[in-house]
Amino acid sequence: MIISSVGSALIGGIAGGVGTYIVQEKIRANKKEEKIRQLRQSLIAELSCLDELANEKSSNYRTQVPGNEIITAEVYKSNSSQISLLTPEEAEAVIRFYTGAILVNQSIQTARDLISQSDNPQLHDYSSINQSLDRIRQDWKSCVLELMSNMEGYPNQIKIEEEEYTLDEDIPTPILWMVLNRDRLGTADITFQN
Repeated sequence: MIISSVGSALIGGIAGGVGTYIVQEKIRANKKEEKIRQLRQSLIAELSCLDELANEKSSNYRTQVPGNEIITAEVYKSNSSQISLLTPEEAEAVIRFYTGAILVNQSIQTARDLISQSDNPQLHDYSSINQSLDRIRQDWKSCVLELMSNMEGYPNQIKIEEEEYTLDEDIPTPILWMVLNRDRLGTADITFQN
């Protein structure tokens, strides 16, 4: 009798412990997924504000540099320790974009300082900065598309007026920027299609 009571208590304790463990693991997994979702949303929000990247190329690569910083990286910097929560593809795209963009920002600032101190600013060649900016635009697009591919609420295709676009590497950067900023721009002529 005592043995069966002890055995029943032991089995009940083990079953209760396993059940509690499973519930706790499920809660932890849900919290982690929510943290990842919030990180993606925050990065997308920051990436959508990079208006300078939506602009077309400089009209003169050799003599012109952007007048403003091309990026802010506050969300990226404050969440850099969390980037590893993203998929490997997302993490690679995010790190590649932000690392390159921060370096290009520094180069742009240096170029602007040179222009302000130079007696002949038109003699300086800024082609390499503008070529780097083109690469950053491509990295921005890859980063945005990679993050969007793992988020709900973004379509595979969009329609703007009568033009259809697939959300892939072939989408023009200004169109992708419009998709990210559709609410802010108030563009009713963007239709999402899955």
